[in-house]
Amino acid sequence: MTPRPLIAALAIALAAIASGCATFTDSNNVARVGDETLSNDELREIVSAITGTPIGETTDGVNGINFVGNADNARTAIEFWVTGQIARAELDALASEVPAETRDETQVRLASVTANFAELSTAARDLIIDLEAAIVVFGGQPGAADAFVVAAEGSDVYVDPRFGAYEVTGQVVPLT
Repeated sequence: MTPRPLIAALAIALAAIASGCATFTDSNNVARVGDETLSNDELREIVSAITGTPIGETTDGVNGINFVGNADNARTAIEFWVTGQIARAELDALASEVPAETRDETQVRLASVTANFAELSTAARDLIIDLEAAIVVFGGQPGAADAFVVAAEGSDVYVDPRFGAYEVTGQVVPLT
């Protein structure tokens, strides 16, 4: 006869597993912050921007997901995306906006330091510009580093375990 506490523990574990799986079912996405998701295609373009490698020129895979570069580059891109999403959410919560001139300066800077920025899709360029500008504006707030950790702790962040796990310090670390 199976003891009741063991049955209860198994039921709780199964419920936790089932609810965790139900929160992120779209296999086309590699990360989520709140309701915002990062797709495989967006990840490829962000990695391409970070590495300066044209999309499709080289591909390496992480468990069947192909992207330009390697797993460290993918984690860096995911870190950037998550940080930008948290910064945007915090600016929204503060009723603060990214000034148009900051966005324009960010676009010029990114275009000058990213070898293949012009080859990225318009959507990817806009996403990267918006996230970077939000990071710049949020980072300029007094106490931004501490505020970011508090915001990250309070954010609903998920990273596909094939890439790693998100830490509130702003890093995606490999699961080993």
